[in-house]
Amino acid sequence: MCIKKAIGISIIVTIIGSGLAVAQQVRTTQTATMKAKQLTFGWGTNIMDFSGDCHLTIDQGYNAEMKAPSMQVRLNNEMNMVDSLVAKGPVRFVIITAPDASGVRRQIECTAQKEATYNEQTQIIKLIGNATAAMKTVGGSAAETVNLTSDTITANLKTETLTVEDVNMTIQRPLNR
Repeated sequence: MCIKKAIGISIIVTIIGSGLAVAQQVRTTQTATMKAKQLTFGWGTNIMDFSGDCHLTIDQGYNAEMKAPSMQVRLNNEMNMVDSLVAKGPVRFVIITAPDASGVRRQIECTAQKEATYNEQTQIIKLIGNATAAMKTVGGSAAETVNLTSDTITANLKTETLTVEDVNMTIQRPLNR
């Protein structure tokens, strides 16, 4: 995924990828919507460079949103799927997970000062440069927030895990009085 800017013009690029859900034999859709001031598209390389107020939204069971000054998107050869994305910072990334077996959804809000990268094949997002992550449950009565800081935070969307090295963690919980 890539992002570039054009003054006074808002560009919306919608990339729709379809897959077959084997268990249900039903066609599913993933929609990614990109907005930016400018887009430069290299059709020989399938690279899209977006700049100026870049805003990416993804809807696929989980909801994700990324904002950054610039993003570069690499599409696959069929141009119907994003292979990779590099967002230059500061970057803000928010994901609300699909419900787990108990029906619980989680919100993870992350930031990185340098950049964020995404690889579709591995479904790994890497936040680099003074990275932060704040995690909490969505809905219900739980109000606890777990805050993580590190130079690099890695989120694996396939395994639904965060990996943080040299981590500083704080947990905030309101007191009942």
